[in-house]
Amino acid sequence: MIPGVVVRPYQRSDQDFVLDATCNVRYPRGLPWTDWRYAYGSLVSFWLDNGRCVVADAGDDTALGFAVADSLVRMVYVKREFRGHGLGAELLGALGVWTPHDPNRAWQSWVKRRGP
Repeated sequence: MIPGVVVRPYQRSDQDFVLDATCNVRYPRGLPWTDWRYAYGSLVSFWLDNGRCVVADAGDDTALGFAVADSLVRMVYVKREFRGHGLGAELLGALGVWTPHDPNRAWQSWVKRRGP
């Protein structure tokens, strides 16, 4: 974990960061961004309204990453320059959920590097 970073509950002020990062990571190139952001953003909003989200905060509301889950992990995101410092594990630990809804290549690679 990076000194000074705290994991805190999601706040409405985090909404644009969470929605934009999630939509961008999952963006199927070739569709208009505004259409994708509207459609997939609605699903992300559903997860936020019906699940839990925690944010890695470096102070002054500077978000470094977040995790969203209900009974499954829906999204874990850490800004590129802060990856490899255990933030993803801290975020998931705060949620208490470790099973992904979509164990994609990035998830599988992270689990392999992190270990069981």
